[in-house]
Amino acid sequence: MDIEEISRRLIDIEDSQTERKESISDLDRIREAICAFANDIDSSRRTGLVFVGIRDNGSCAGIEVTDDLIKRLAQLRLDGKIQPIPTISINATEVDGCRFVVIEVPPSDIPPVRVNGVCWIRTGSSRTRATPQDERVLIERRRSLHPSFDAEPLTGSTVSDLDLTRFTQEYLPGAVSLATRRENGRSIEHQLSSLRLAAPDGIPTVAGMLLLGLDLRFWIAGAYIQFIRVQGESLTTPILDQREFSGSVLDQLREIETLISLHNTRSLSLANETHAQDEEYPIEALRQLVRNGVLHRRYDGGNAPLRVTWFSNRVEIISPGGAFGIPPERFGEPGYTSYRNPVLAEGLKAFGFVERFGFGIQIAKETLQQNGHPPLELRFEGDFAFVCVRRRR
Repeated sequence: MDIEEISRRLIDIEDSQTERKESISDLDRIREAICAFANDIDSSRRTGLVFVGIRDNGSCAGIEVTDDLIKRLAQLRLDGKIQPIPTISINATEVDGCRFVVIEVPPSDIPPVRVNGVCWIRTGSSRTRATPQDERVLIERRRSLHPSFDAEPLTGSTVSDLDLTRFTQEYLPGAVSLATRRENGRSIEHQLSSLRLAAPDGIPTVAGMLLLGLDLRFWIAGAYIQFIRVQGESLTTPILDQREFSGSVLDQLREIETLISLHNTRSLSLANETHAQDEEYPIEALRQLVRNGVLHRRYDGGNAPLRVTWFSNRVEIISPGGAFGIPPERFGEPGYTSYRNPVLAEGLKAFGFVERFGFGIQIAKETLQQNGHPPLELRFEGDFAFVCVRRRR
């Protein structure tokens, strides 16, 4: 957005696409403003603006625009409180000697967007919680937009193909606020649809099947994890263990993480009359890398699984799909995050497998370094992402 447009809207009255904040003292209010602009209930298709450092009357608040302030605002995309993550840009700006920050929020392609499980909309200059009818409008709008593959319906499947007990007992408490659930009189199909786990007509989406499917591989053949442990440094050496995990992605992650823990050799050392436990590999690094692979892999086309291979000198994780939406050389760096499967990401956050977005690879790198391992190897070969964790020398 050019500076002329920003200047014009800066002094205009606060409307359905403009909100001003004097400071960042209440980040939740800023999240709610972003959420409301992303939902674009009026279907204006205009970019919403949050001015930080501007008073309600349009005068300059005189805040100090520092790198730390910009970083704190940038974290709003990554802390997992706004789901699914909308596109936002954050820029320091100066007009007539006043320094402030502009957060630009275009309408989301996959509404409804929520903050801490609550859907917010903008009506005129006011921000309010969306009613069930408002959410229906947003869901219907999603039909006409271009969803990501994981938001597309799985033709032929029905709600009976989903584990609805898991949905009501595990998913909803993590995805929707208690107040919303208490006043919820909606059908199960509507609840699934409002969370993008079903299309507006009730047909489960790809993400719905990945998270709640009772027979996932019947619908998405390649959606499983293959684990192989071999005796030596190549695949031609004898196989010590091999498994396939083919339940929902939640079951797959829980089972593969248990198996990895069992294979990870531990030793106990005595030093200065204290006991210290040493692991072959830092389990947190392996856990983060497997979760990252499940979240970012491709599920459309092909029957290739995510493969975890445990050699005598390394662990390799190969997942279908190259870098998505960011340059390969930036993959895994803090601040560079793009989602091939945004609805699946939202679901893994609700189920507690993701605490913060965009930090999994960084956590793995730091954990390996702290434990004296060689640097994480990460590269893309054709349509596959390749990760290698090597043992300490």
